[in-house]
Amino acid sequence: MLQVLYKSVSTVPLSNAELSRLLMTARVRNDLTDLTGILVFHENTFLQLIEGPEETVLETYERIAGDPRHKCLQVLLHEEITERSFPNWSMGFVCSYGNWLNQTPGIDELFHRKGTFPKDAGKNARRLLEEFRYTPWRRKVDLGYAPLIAR
Repeated sequence: MLQVLYKSVSTVPLSNAELSRLLMTARVRNDLTDLTGILVFHENTFLQLIEGPEETVLETYERIAGDPRHKCLQVLLHEEITERSFPNWSMGFVCSYGNWLNQTPGIDELFHRKGTFPKDAGKNARRLLEEFRYTPWRRKVDLGYAPLIAR
């Protein structure tokens, strides 16, 4: 299995409806192809971790990389795994239209850093995203097919 974590910047402002459609499409596709992961959208920036069968993850990332709705893709982690970080999550989703996420330790570095990331940034980012599974942040994650975008 493979895990890829990337950061990108939205090229256009995305409405709640557009984010909902994007998320619904991803969840259906991921269910069909055995992918899991989490997507965080904050201050016009995406941070996404996808995991599953290597070929499927690579095909999915290539499709994502070609999507004109975002730019400045940076792969922070590309790693073979034996165990998923987000089992049973077709695509967990966190959207922050406020400053609660900015007050979260480690987030500021991920979302506001310009230029290249340090070598260990991907593993640190994965640990940070895993916090959404195990801590009170869990209540901020949307797992359904009709996402509640603004929280």
